Amino acid sequence: MIHYRKILELHGEGISLRGIAASTGHSRQKVTEIIGLAEKKGLVCPLEEEMTDKWIEEFLFPEKTLEASGRHPLRSMKKYSHSDHPKFVDG
Repeated sequence: MIHYRKILELHGEGISLRGIAASTGHSRQKVTEIIGLAEKKGLVCPLEEEMTDKWIEEFLFPEKTLEASGRHPLRSMKKYSHSDHPKFVDG
């Protein structure tokens, strides 16, 4: 499991990406991805007590929760007009 909370808290304390990666056992690329996505979604320290690793993962990656439940996010569907459908001719 990824230690989302620890990554964000260490980042909030000003620890370098390399230091966070070493402390949590995750790659710098993964640490950078998590911090960037958290900032993009407005998730910054200090974190609320109820913001556990599981909560943070579901907030940052809602598609993982959907996939784990057997559901999948809706993808855009091409809209068809009647002229796009094959025509059948009696014959």
